[in-house]
Amino acid sequence: MTWSTRIIAVTLASTLLLGAGGTAAMAAENPSPIVTSGQSSAPAITNVVIAGNATGFSIDFDFQQPQSGWAPVALGIYEGSSTRYPFSTSTYTTYNLGSNTHTTEWTDDDVLVPYPTPSGHISRTYTHSRSGPITVILFAPERACDCSLGLTFVAGTTIAPLTSTLKTLTSTPVPTLSGPTKVGSTLTAAPGTWAPAPVGLTYQWALDGVAVSGATGSTFTLPTSAAGKKVTASVTGTKTGYATVKRTSSPTAPVTRALTASPVPTLSGWVRVGSTLTVTPGTWAPAPVALTYQWSVDGLVVAGATGRTFTLPASAAGKKVTAAVTGTKDGFSTTRMVSAPTAPVNRALTSTPVPKISGTVRVWSTLTATPGTWSPGPVGLSYQWNLNGVAVSGATGRTFILPKAAAGKKVTVSVTGTKAGYATVKTTSTPTVAVKPRS
Repeated sequence: MTWSTRIIAVTLASTLLLGAGGTAAMAAENPSPIVTSGQSSAPAITNVVIAGNATGFSIDFDFQQPQSGWAPVALGIYEGSSTRYPFSTSTYTTYNLGSNTHTTEWTDDDVLVPYPTPSGHISRTYTHSRSGPITVILFAPERACDCSLGLTFVAGTTIAPLTSTLKTLTSTPVPTLSGPTKVGSTLTAAPGTWAPAPVGLTYQWALDGVAVSGATGSTFTLPTSAAGKKVTASVTGTKTGYATVKRTSSPTAPVTRALTASPVPTLSGWVRVGSTLTVTPGTWAPAPVALTYQWSVDGLVVAGATGRTFTLPASAAGKKVTAAVTGTKDGFSTTRMVSAPTAPVNRALTSTPVPKISGTVRVWSTLTATPGTWSPGPVGLSYQWNLNGVAVSGATGRTFILPKAAAGKKVTVSVTGTKAGYATVKTTSTPTVAVKPRS
């Protein structure tokens, strides 16, 4: 007898999930002859793989033999993922299918199920005992056979997705997000390295798990609608011949709103050792905004310097000072603003005496300034004479001849001390009595 294969089924969709009593039709009737004369008597066997791993199902098989006396079709079930045929030629040739008397069934691997009835309906329940795919095999003689096959899954049966024939990407990292999570800021998704390269990557941003329309780039600027929500980014990798993979980042903290006003603070005061600087924070909004302060010297935080004022210590000499103001408000992003740095802090001269004036306070008389001892020496000294507090042009020496215009006015002298790396200091004498006119 000549045997051949008849393809009677198609693979179920990999997403198929059947509930109790669900039915999946596997094939329609096909009255065409199975083989033509002259073919080999050794049957070619087709394995039809059911999509997924079923824990229990029944097979319903309807067939019609064209004439009595011919061997009926035979139906087999095979467990496992081997690519070999589930039995050898010697296995099935021992069956006398044409006698209509053999009723042996396969109960596991390599078991054939011949049915002696020339036509009719077969229903058999099968329990899958191992993991892996299930193969349904149909044998038929060379004569025509009108056959159909269906699978009915029993109550409680589910089907796992069919193992893909596509290759698997070897590296599919979870993306990471960077950037401040506040309205108006931009987040960036780092996809990591996918392999084998090249792998096509696409992006999708989501707020609280809901995809944001049009947000399909590697960056995402947080809109006002994102306030209070968590952000994720999904990266999907595609490559021809490989299964598509989607990876989603961990969610961010809830997005905060941005303060509408956060000005840069300004500093005022002498930039010299021993002097006090004051920071002016400006007006933050929307009010009220809680403000805290931190002073730094050459970018290093000064422990305990957390007030609006800062007295410059000796250790600040030669260094630049900044003040940071941090604004906090519930539901808004914490914002930190830093002042522009000062000029390098000067050290203080240790001795800056007040000058004294000697001489007769009368028109055409000469007055002399005694500056005292400035230190640490040497200190460069310059002079400026004043009448009633107004500088006299050109009167910049240690002595001053009182002009006629000085009559009735009081005289002072200012001495300015300069030294590299030190703060310039100016001291002014006590005023004289009013200058007497020349008699």
